Amino acid sequence: MDGYSCTIKITHNLVDRELVSPKVYLERGTTRTPPSYRIAAGYEDADKKIAIFDSDDKITKTDFVSSGSMSYDIGKSHLLIVVWNVVTHGTFLPGEGKNSFYFAVVKKKDIDWKTSLKTWYDYAQKQMNDASTTGRYVELINNASDASFNFTIHTHMTNDKNAQLSLIINDPRATSETTPTTRALATAIGMSALFTVMGSLSKMALRHLPTDTQSVVVTVQNDFVLTSLENPQWSLKQAIIFDSIPFEIPAQEERQMTFKVPFGYTGTKSIFGKTKHSAIFVSYRIKGTEQRLTFTIWWAKKLKLGSELNHYSVSLMRGSISPSLIQKILKNRGSTDGYVENVLAATQYLDYQCREDTFDIMQVVNGVQSKVEKIVRMAVTMGDSTASNMVVNIGERKGNKLDRKEPFFQACYEK
Repeated sequence: MDGYSCTIKITHNLVDRELVSPKVYLERGTTRTPPSYRIAAGYEDADKKIAIFDSDDKITKTDFVSSGSMSYDIGKSHLLIVVWNVVTHGTFLPGEGKNSFYFAVVKKKDIDWKTSLKTWYDYAQKQMNDASTTGRYVELINNASDASFNFTIHTHMTNDKNAQLSLIINDPRATSETTPTTRALATAIGMSALFTVMGSLSKMALRHLPTDTQSVVVTVQNDFVLTSLENPQWSLKQAIIFDSIPFEIPAQEERQMTFKVPFGYTGTKSIFGKTKHSAIFVSYRIKGTEQRLTFTIWWAKKLKLGSELNHYSVSLMRGSISPSLIQKILKNRGSTDGYVENVLAATQYLDYQCREDTFDIMQVVNGVQSKVEKIVRMAVTMGDSTASNMVVNIGERKGNKLDRKEPFFQACYEK
């Protein structure tokens, strides 16, 4: 099976511990890049902290083309276990196979490591997490008997033939003193940060996309001075995540993510025949609030440039977003209140369009924790190519707080 692979990247900020001495069991596939012997806390040399496993040409009874388990020692007493399956991919149909993954932190046992990894691989097959088109980061909170060994792991896997599996281990005790690169580690969450280190994400991503695929690279720019965007949720219709969605976008920084969609109309198993568009929905929680920045793309299945227009939007949504609402948004850009009058078309005329909203956040004012209302400005634009870039900019509005809020899109200007 030529062209299939799984890239695994692990970052952490563990205090007084490192990840060392990795071991790998391959049920299917080959090793291209062995995992690094030691993964220290921080994010220097990020391109050296990956392991890449390729497919092989063996014929098996499963649909897996790359599959196996890997472990890292965490200190002297525990192991990090990671299991992955990459399946054959043919179309963008909802019913096609899904990549899957499993991870756990377990106590070491006095057992041969080869037997242990094979046992964990077999056990995990009944516990796997799907890399589905609707998702969020999977969270594991480790509660070891040793209170100093508590930490959180966030994990996300893409459902592409060149899968990417990202694990981020966060130690709540970590500070800039215990881990000088703590902030750098936080900014690195998501495989897109890895590509930023290795080179331009958009160039890297688009160079490897199949010729029968359209793509969009989304750049999210966080202009808040102190507030980060975190905990993403997403849902896709007839589209695939090409590189992992970053878990956090720190204040005053930007992150990128790439999606790919098929050319032309795609046949489905539905009685309604062909699906005429792909759709992408992503939301980020504004840290310290219940508000979520959301952006949506409705991508027309056009066979030639200019035949149909792509559409897009950005908004602020309050509280949890129900799966039924998201599916309604993905299905029809004109069927959801709040989106009907706030949808833009990608044409040969390009400018940034802005809209504004408000949210409350707790801040220390004159030494007292107080609820403060913020006016947020969202600016967005998108190209009209079959390999487009979309830019979303969010930040606190400048100018007089008494200025009229602009809830609908209009040409951007500074007040």
